[in-house]
This record gives sequence, structure tokens and C-alpha cells, in this order.
Amino acid sequence: MYNSYDGLLIKNEGLGMRKDTAESLLVLGVSFLFALPLIILAVHWLRQMSPYGVFPLILVAFLIAPPLCDLVFSGIGGVIFPRKVSKSPHLAFSIPESMIIDGEYEKALEKYMEMINMAPNNIEIYLAAMKLASEKMGNSDIVQEYFSLGLKYLDNLPDRKRLAFEYKYYIRYWNGFKTTGR
Repeated sequence: MYNSYDGLLIKNEGLGMRKDTAESLLVLGVSFLFALPLIILAVHWLRQMSPYGVFPLILVAFLIAPPLCDLVFSGIGGVIFPRKVSKSPHLAFSIPESMIIDGEYEKALEKYMEMINMAPNNIEIYLAAMKLASEKMGNSDIVQEYFSLGLKYLDNLPDRKRLAFEYKYYIRYWNGFKTTGR
């Protein structure tokens, strides 16, 4: 069974685990295997009331802390251990949104097209452009154009279904509400 949110999920037999979470768990498991002898040594020395028992625990903390923090903080980024860099481009949706607020719809569509060139497999771009074309510009031809582009570039079946659903909504919006005035 495959689950997908912008391609971040992996085949996992229904667990719904993100790929970066699975990788973090794997690194944590390997680190724990290396730390296990140190934990045993620390417990042994601490039971003998030796002051040296603290040092293996410090090493364990250094071994386990990075993958554990990566697992815990993966949703908000690498705050404590920022070693991973995203390979996908960061899309600034605020730029076309500010253009829409200013009434510069054509410039916003150009910005959406630039974003599609950067990340053609991101459904949110197509949906935002279709919404702009339908609700603000009142142009069903542009809605059709972005729908066609989405079908051409989106390779994820759930995204394609969502795009088709939204396209039907905007076409109904255009045909129903705009022509009847409801």
C-alpha cells in the first residue's frame, strides 16, 4: 500500500510513516546499538559506586541525541542539529498571493507558471492558479489550461484525482454561479 503527501511517504503496509521519520528511526536504532554496550558499562560502574560511570552515559547521550532530536523535531526542521538540507526548491506562495491582493492577477499567474517550472509535481500550485483564474479573473480557459498542465506533470494518482475534483468544482462554479447570478 502506498501513501503519499507530495511524495514524502513510503511503502509501509499501512503505517502511514513519512520517509524522513523512517530514516530517523533507522539512524536511532543503529545509534542505540552502538550505545547499548556503553549503557551496560555505565550501569556496571555506577553499581560499584565508581565516578567513571557518568562518562559512558555522556557518550550515550552524544550518540543518541542527534537522531532522537531529528525524529522529534523533524516537523519543524533541524533546529538543534541542522545537518539536512532540503533538495526540493522552496516555493514562495506569498509572492503571487500578495500580487492577487494588489489586483495584479496576470503577474500572479506568471509567478505560478515560474513555480510550476521549478516544481512541476506540486499540486498546490495548480490549485492556486485555478482558483485565481476562476474566482478572481472569471476565466474558464485559464482554469482549463492549468488543469491540463496538472494532468501532464502530476504523476501521483491521488493528486491527479484531487486536481480533477477541483477542476469540476471550478467549472461548476463558472457555469452555475457566474451565469445564473446565484
